[in-house]
Amino acid sequence: MRKKLETTVAIVGGGPGGVSAALTLEERGVSTIIIEAEEFPRFHIGESMTGECGASVRALGIENEMARANHPIKWGTMVYGAGGKNGFYVPVMGRRDDGTLFEQTTWQVRRSDFDEMLLNVAKERNIPILKGSAKSVDTEDGRITAVRVEADSEGEIDVHCQAFVDASGQSTFLSKLGLVGQRDTGNYNRQIAVYGHFSGAIRPDEDEEDEVRRDDTIIFYREKYHWAWFIPLDDEIVSIGVVTPIDYFKSKNKTKEQHLLDEIKEINPMLASRVKDVTLHDIARSTSNYSYHIKDFVGPNYLCVGDAHRFIDPIFSLGLHFSMAEGRKAGAAIADAIMDIRSGISSVPSPLLTYQSECENGQEIIQTMLDAFWDFPLAFSLYLKDKRYRDNFIDMFAGRVYDTAPSKGLLELRRLNAQVAQTA
Repeated sequence: MRKKLETTVAIVGGGPGGVSAALTLEERGVSTIIIEAEEFPRFHIGESMTGECGASVRALGIENEMARANHPIKWGTMVYGAGGKNGFYVPVMGRRDDGTLFEQTTWQVRRSDFDEMLLNVAKERNIPILKGSAKSVDTEDGRITAVRVEADSEGEIDVHCQAFVDASGQSTFLSKLGLVGQRDTGNYNRQIAVYGHFSGAIRPDEDEEDEVRRDDTIIFYREKYHWAWFIPLDDEIVSIGVVTPIDYFKSKNKTKEQHLLDEIKEINPMLASRVKDVTLHDIARSTSNYSYHIKDFVGPNYLCVGDAHRFIDPIFSLGLHFSMAEGRKAGAAIADAIMDIRSGISSVPSPLLTYQSECENGQEIIQTMLDAFWDFPLAFSLYLKDKRYRDNFIDMFAGRVYDTAPSKGLLELRRLNAQVAQTA
């Protein structure tokens, strides 16, 4: 007979999205169990935090843990255009309740360390972690009532729950079960990212470069869908990756390691000058066909978080932000839905549908920004430097995308993108 566990909310996935949801629910007095298949620490890409991702860290009460871990401080993002020209810098800035911007910082993180730290915070706050793989769910009247887990030490366990969070990342657990929408191809699916951790890279010298600081993110553009990143992870190691069309990668007929080593010296002169004498640590890794979208990702008592329903494009480092911001929103939405049920009140629309709408609207704003960048890189950089729109771009890069009223900058980007739609 299978073992049975009871909880109010079952969460599949112990990464930043799942833990953010669990910590938010714990603050609201709602019991959870996190189900995680992988051993931590484990390698993960997505190592740069936006300004609002840093805000999520602070809101979850783990800023002291970040300080003890000594993660590099990020002040902004520098983007160099083709040939090292037409660059622009976007500072990390917060926004006060009165609407004014203020200087802020966030972090660069080695994800193996950061994700393990988050999961340990959950354990310290007495949130149970069940080590094992979620295999299936039981449903009743369209609601998820239990999750069947192949536990590492105890065989099959049924975790009975009142609500469910899919934070399984690119595994898209509920989509594969057919309980939410199908996984559709995104706008940037025919690309491959090849990346690794390097020592010996030359970082910005603050005496020579007015805006870029030593541990900032740097993006190097070559042409549409062909670019590289440079993200410091500690005093020695820098994460460097190149993204190219898959057909381009295949045409070179090289190993991943050789492709990476060659591309970082060819993609942009501003990167080549920083990697003259670098050493690749560990191995070169790759991710391909990574852009996808699941449009309907909530049900009567369940929802998806972050990569479990959408991944757009990693160029401006918004993936980790979406996981943590949506995890917090998911926790709040489920807590509100449970309160409605217990009080006999039905909110219209339901908290879960409101969650879905907010997440879709936020990610669509970033989709608009990315589409405009790829199709109109020069115009994009000019808009960012224009005083009429600069603050709007700072907000978008930070991940402040959940307000309902579109900004002037967003409207201009929509106008740009409409030109492509008209000629398509």
